[in-house]
Amino acid sequence: MNSKIDSYSAVPAALSALSRTPIKNATGSGDGSTEATSVEPVARVDSVKLTGNAVQLQKSEQSLASSGSGNADRVAQLKQAVSSGSYQVDSKAVSDKLLHMNWQLGAG
Repeated sequence: MNSKIDSYSAVPAALSALSRTPIKNATGSGDGSTEATSVEPVARVDSVKLTGNAVQLQKSEQSLASSGSGNADRVAQLKQAVSSGSYQVDSKAVSDKLLHMNWQLGAG
C-alpha cells in the first residue's frame, strides 16, 4: 500500500478540527434536566521564573560581555615581546608558583 503525503501538519487533521469546535458543557439544575452551554478552548501559556542566583548570573554575564576583558593592552604587550624575542621567563617565579599550587592541592 502506497500513500502520498502532500503536506505536513504538526496537528493531525482530526484534532485540528476538534480544536476549532466549541465544547459543549452540560449543566444541570439537579432535577434531571440539563442545559448545554458553549465553552471555548483556552490558550495555554508557558512561563519561566528565574531564581535570584540565575538573575544575578545573567546580570554578571551581561556586564562582562559589555566591559571586555580589561587586559587587552597587557596581552598585546606580551605578544609583541614574545614575537620580538625580548620576553624573559622568570624561572624562579614559575617554580615558586608551581610549588605553591602543588601545596594548595595537597600533594606536597
